[in-house]
Formats: sequence, structure tokens, C-alpha cells
Amino acid sequence: MSLLGKNRFLILSIILLSGCNTLKEYVHRESTLVEEEFYLQGRLAVTIEGEGSSAKILWRHFPDRDSIRVLTPVGTTLATILVSRSAGAVLETKDESFQASNAEDLTEKVLGWRFPLDGMQHWVKGKLQPGEPIRRISPKDSLGRLTYFEQNGWKVTYDAYKEDTLLPRKMSLEFEKMKLKFVIDKWKQI
Repeated sequence: MSLLGKNRFLILSIILLSGCNTLKEYVHRESTLVEEEFYLQGRLAVTIEGEGSSAKILWRHFPDRDSIRVLTPVGTTLATILVSRSAGAVLETKDESFQASNAEDLTEKVLGWRFPLDGMQHWVKGKLQPGEPIRRISPKDSLGRLTYFEQNGWKVTYDAYKEDTLLPRKMSLEFEKMKLKFVIDKWKQI
């Protein structure tokens, strides 16, 4: 085999071996020029060190802002989270208003659990968050849908998809000692 042939073989071997990305960290790149607006209704169960709570979520997402209502399981509004990409996040309860630079820090400070809005706006669509490193990723299912990945410190598992679609129905998320179960009951593209 010539030197050129050996180099091609070596390069091809490196490419094939690097394709096994379950342990390799890489940055996911995807066009963010066209961001979809959506509305969803879902249920969220939060467990931190054995203590749990649950809520309903009503979420309107726009490219430059988000509005999320957090309700009790029977429908009473606990909080409204308003996030502007340029102005930060505000969480309003019946009696108080709180501010932070992002929704994740704000929800942890006020509600006691983190809601990873920057990632979730992509993850609820069955996509990775563009421009952010992926620590681990499992092979896609037979329909080409994500099954598991780790991004921004979160372990994300897709437990179920809406029948024959690319949209998730049930997701499990873990961050340190916190576990979130998110069920999407209604999805509407605006």
C-alpha cells in the first residue's frame, strides 16, 4: 500500500472512530435564523432529594420572549414567568415580583427548582440547543428522533413521542440532585 493509501486509511479510520460520539463532547450547530413560535400545555413533576411537587405549565414561546404560567394541579396560578432575550426574566406571584438575568436562576431562587428555559425551548421540539456543547448522546430511534443526550449539565431522556411525529410527549430531565418529568398534553405552532 502506498504512503498516500496508508494516509487515506488512517484519516478514514480517525473519522469513523470519531463518529462514535457517546462519550465525546461536541458543539451542536444548527441554524437559529428561523425560530418557531409555539404554545404548549403540559404537566411538570419536580423531585429534589426525595421531596416532590407538581404543576401545570402554560407556555407561549416567541423568538424574542417567553410567557409561562405555572399553575397548581387544579388550575390556580402560582406564578407567571416573563422572559425577554434582551431584558432578563421576571417571575410574578399574586403578591410579589422577582427578577434575574435568566429563567433558570430565577425559578431556582423563587420556586426552589430550575427550569432550563434556554434549552427547553429546543428540547420540547425534540431538538438539541444550537451552539451548546453536547457531552453525551445516544443513537436516535428508528424514526430518527432523539432518545437521550446531556447538554448544559442536564441529562435529557425522551420517554415517549406523540404518535408518528417528531414532537416529544414525555421527557425526563436530571440536573445534579433534581429530577423533572415533563408531559406535553397540548402543542400548537403559532
